[in-house]
Amino acid sequence: MPNATRPRAGVLAIIMFMSMAMVMAANAWQPVNWDRGEAVRVAAQTDTFATREALRQLALAGDGKELLDLLQSTSTRPDWPLPARENVLHDFAESLRGMPPGSVSPEVMGFLGDYRSQVLIARAEHPVTGVAMYNIRSVAHGVQHTWDRQEAAFEGAALLGRDPLALVGRFDSAGPAARQGYLDALDTATPGQLETVCFLALSHLDQAPDLTALAGQAALGTGDARALEQLARTGSGPAMARVLRSASGLLTTDQSARLLQTAILEGSHETAALAIANLSPALAGHRGAEDTLLDLLGDPALGSSAALALARRPDTETLQRLDRIAIDGQDSLEARRARLALDINRTQYAREID
Repeated sequence: MPNATRPRAGVLAIIMFMSMAMVMAANAWQPVNWDRGEAVRVAAQTDTFATREALRQLALAGDGKELLDLLQSTSTRPDWPLPARENVLHDFAESLRGMPPGSVSPEVMGFLGDYRSQVLIARAEHPVTGVAMYNIRSVAHGVQHTWDRQEAAFEGAALLGRDPLALVGRFDSAGPAARQGYLDALDTATPGQLETVCFLALSHLDQAPDLTALAGQAALGTGDARALEQLARTGSGPAMARVLRSASGLLTTDQSARLLQTAILEGSHETAALAIANLSPALAGHRGAEDTLLDLLGDPALGSSAALALARRPDTETLQRLDRIAIDGQDSLEARRARLALDINRTQYAREID
């Protein structure tokens, strides 16, 4: 046995060494080079007021060329310590959050978005690895994301009344920030506009599955249970989880039960699993919903999800049916799932008593 363990220990040591080497190689360009307190101190001691004010005025004036020149010269200014230079750049980038979209030129945003911070302080969880104290790049990308979202919201609000089909097309081809902006625009829509957008988005779902988010938001805005059922049949992707979660708090119990049944019987396995997870908690004790879940116990893909849902707060009839399935089914998949639901329910009940 000692001889057998030695190779394993050697392999383990090699794996650990290689893992550490990979981490060090990945972070070799980011060694810690500043103490946080010292960086704050030298930045505070540097008189940067005039440059900050000049940057602000140039941004307000929309003078992209001079603004870019001043940012570039500030980033390399030899009479200022590095923390002071990066603190000014970082604070300027942060100030753009409160300005309208497109207030500075793409070249300015490109400079800030490409800037690689050089003041690197220790990570709390990994003291030898440096992390940017002034993450200028991250702030710039956050500002651009906000601006893209705001511009899409303005555009989407205009398209709602003028050309809703164009809104659907723009949403499908947009990036994440703009898509969120188009969804924001639906908050300003009339019920009739929401119905139109929902109809158009549902009509194009087979060619553009990402329209699930737009169709879902529009359907939720009008409380259209039938449209949500259609979405459960044809929608897909991560947006379905948010739509189903929101629907649970919006629809009546019977409407939620029908939506659950539609997702299970006519939707994809992914949508069905999401529907069970998001709709069933509010349907505990609903006869139709629990019958649907009981019939699902033997399903190889969804039976476990059904068992977990049935275990929450089953009524007496459901408990009796679970007992019968567990006993009569012997060692079938359906019986094992029924026993799982009963075991979880008993454990939960014991905890509630305690």
